[in-house]
Amino acid sequence: MRRFLSICLVLLASVLSFATSLNMTVNTDKSTCHVGDPVTISARAVVKEGSVVTFAFVKPQVTVNEDNTESLPVWEKGITTDEKLPDGYHLYRYSITVHPFQLGTLSLGKIKATAGGDTVEKKVPDVEVVSMFAGGKEKKTINPLKPQLEIKPDYSHLIRVVAVVLGGLLLLALLVFVIFRMLKRYRNRDRLAIEKKLPKIPPCEEVRELLGKLLASRYLKDGRIKDFYVELAEIGKRFLG
Repeated sequence: MRRFLSICLVLLASVLSFATSLNMTVNTDKSTCHVGDPVTISARAVVKEGSVVTFAFVKPQVTVNEDNTESLPVWEKGITTDEKLPDGYHLYRYSITVHPFQLGTLSLGKIKATAGGDTVEKKVPDVEVVSMFAGGKEKKTINPLKPQLEIKPDYSHLIRVVAVVLGGLLLLALLVFVIFRMLKRYRNRDRLAIEKKLPKIPPCEEVRELLGKLLASRYLKDGRIKDFYVELAEIGKRFLG
């Protein structure tokens, strides 16, 4: 019985020590990428409230070649955030982004997390950098692209413009017609006013004047009797209807 109790106490102590120890998970957002693509490394650690986790990123050892310095990866600045969890826990996150510029397997180094007196170090999973061409360096064919989206032309704006232009022309034509009618009426009014001002000649005086002109003509002297009677008939038609 005592032996069983001792085993239980040992197991309980192990569980408690594991629960209070610093645990950290490390991963990347992708396992394969192309040259220049961003690869984000993330680390997470959960601790009791009151403890503060500090992260340290250890870059991998890279042999620098003076003739090929452009192929070295570019590292951005790491960011640490924390979030309060229920039951008195805190979640600490650390992220850093790298841009690889060389084909092959890229080693991403390690991340160290320290909280109180505990320190945990974990290696970041490697990333395979591949060419954007299908088959790597051997083939020159580009990876198949997605089918292009078919966009139907939209003529609604053109229809609106044509409608506005036609409406403007119609209004302009209507305005010109109204102005023309007003000018015509104004001119007719002036002509009628002038005609009203002129005195009318009585019909008897007008007949007398026309007959005097006919008798003064040379129709009878020249023996043009027919022309004389034609003019006389015209005068008669004019006043006798």
